Amino acid sequence: MCGIAGCVVSNASFAYDLAEQHVRQMLRKMVHRGPDGEGIRIFQSNSSVDEGNDRLASNTVVLGHRRLSIIDLSNAGRQPMSTPDGRYHISFNGEIYNYIELREELKAVYNFTTATDTEVLLAAYAVYGAKMLTKLDGMFAFAIFDRIASQVFCARDPMGIKPFYFSSTSGQFIFASEIPPILGLRPESLVYDGTILAEFLLYGVSDHDERTMYSGVRQLRGGCWMEVCTRTLQLRQQAYWYPPTVTDIPLTEVVDRYTQVATSSIIRQLRSDVPVGSSLSGGIDSGTIVAIVGSELKAMAEQYTTLTLTSPGFENNERDFAEQISRKAGTRFEEVIPEATTLGRDLEKMVQNMCEPFSSLSMFAQYKVMERASHLGLKVMLDGQGGDEVYLGYHRIAVGVLREYLGRGQLRAFCNEWRGFKNNHSLGMIRSLLSGFYFNSSHLVKYRAYRRLARYVSNDLLDLARDSIVQDRFSNKSVLEKQMDELRYYCLPRLLRYADRNSMAFSVEQRVPHLSQGILEFALSVPLASRIRNGWTKYYVRLAMNEMLPKEVLWAKRKYGFDVPQSAWIDRLRPYLKEWLSAIPNTIPINVEQVRDDLDDTRRCKEPHLWLVVSALLCIRLCNARF
Repeated sequence: MCGIAGCVVSNASFAYDLAEQHVRQMLRKMVHRGPDGEGIRIFQSNSSVDEGNDRLASNTVVLGHRRLSIIDLSNAGRQPMSTPDGRYHISFNGEIYNYIELREELKAVYNFTTATDTEVLLAAYAVYGAKMLTKLDGMFAFAIFDRIASQVFCARDPMGIKPFYFSSTSGQFIFASEIPPILGLRPESLVYDGTILAEFLLYGVSDHDERTMYSGVRQLRGGCWMEVCTRTLQLRQQAYWYPPTVTDIPLTEVVDRYTQVATSSIIRQLRSDVPVGSSLSGGIDSGTIVAIVGSELKAMAEQYTTLTLTSPGFENNERDFAEQISRKAGTRFEEVIPEATTLGRDLEKMVQNMCEPFSSLSMFAQYKVMERASHLGLKVMLDGQGGDEVYLGYHRIAVGVLREYLGRGQLRAFCNEWRGFKNNHSLGMIRSLLSGFYFNSSHLVKYRAYRRLARYVSNDLLDLARDSIVQDRFSNKSVLEKQMDELRYYCLPRLLRYADRNSMAFSVEQRVPHLSQGILEFALSVPLASRIRNGWTKYYVRLAMNEMLPKEVLWAKRKYGFDVPQSAWIDRLRPYLKEWLSAIPNTIPINVEQVRDDLDDTRRCKEPHLWLVVSALLCIRLCNARF
């Protein structure tokens, strides 16, 4: 896990040493992503230079890297890394979990000199080109400079776990693992993209396309690659990952195969030369990871640390369930309790680190867990992120099976699922059908969102939101189509962004096994009836884990996932929030005074849409963003 940066210049008036200066400046802003070392290489035409040369370049490529040592801690793992023939050069952020298997496949045609996954990735590209992406099980964002083809090949893992941001202007292309380093070179891009901001405020979505919250800064989408011609800076992008076809396999086989795939994937993600732990909520997704880890480590499990955020006195405190999971797995259980006295300072740091608005203070819980992991010396944390999207765990989507079965005339299936939702989740028929109707009615969603935000945000700003976004997300689609939307556009991408920033703020690598190649490809091929049955979401996962997780966790009727006492935290944060907001000019299209007043209103400060506005305003105040 690292930070990458680079610059491609195709302007004869642009000195290569200025390109180097730009990359070094970006790397300085990402020391937290890689505190174990820095590397930089400069390529001008067909020669490589290090420093002290004032020549002008018709085209220059500079690759930079900040290293967080996880696999092969020796200097052999330093980047940028090159092939022996000097043709390919890579700056890579992430982990390739199947690097041992790939190395075995490639060693007949490639002479390896290190024990790193970076060299395996570089060798795979040298041998297979872009086709090697389909062979990777990992999380990654990288840039490979091909000196003979005069191009930089950039790629991001299928779900976009690892970030890749870029900006392309006349004569220069720059990229980095985070937005602030790019903004430092492109101050004009500190202006909010009004369309993306409006869509965040109205519908809580972000990272749903190539655009970011800042104009002029874009991101390479997950599951895509991009070629940059070093002579012309012409960009060419292409998707390489597509969801598998759903297969018709019986439930018993689904359960057996899932157990095998999940175990194999989680074992792979334990590969590390530094200490590994887990984030643990009181739910199934992180619980599955901890249960399998405990089963594999056996007696050594007591040395494996799980971290759980707890909130004493909070109604939805999940400490007890998390402790049951940890005890059953035989792992070491650690509580993380945020200190009230540091909440303001911690939030300020988190906002500055995020640099983009975030949808709730539950992200702050994740931030504190990663901070504690760092203090305990844990360099790698396994996390349950992605489970809801991969296994279809959201009830707002799951209840769509009622409408789907009814539409197909499958009355028996409809009645069975309706009884299941009623018995297992206290969702009666009326509530279930209304929920399904609401999440398929774009006009109703838009109307309600406008009404809720009218007291805070001007219609001029809100009208910048694209109707195509709300129509696509809240349209009449099948359950599996909606699940894919959440996975690729409207939910998971922003959650992965939050997770990346929160973990890397403390130089901790967060791994997400539920998004591994094996689990992802298998889970998305499972029939709908095995995903939802008798009103239970994640049905086949529950069956597979029936002997490994406590029954109270496995068959709980409510979801767990780092639930936080947001109202109580806002109470404690109110003085800081009001102070920060008081420094924002009243020339922006948001009624800051109304926001400050409503923070004193106990009822209104609990409403999710108020936090969306507050979060956007905090970025204006603490990150110097502007309209």
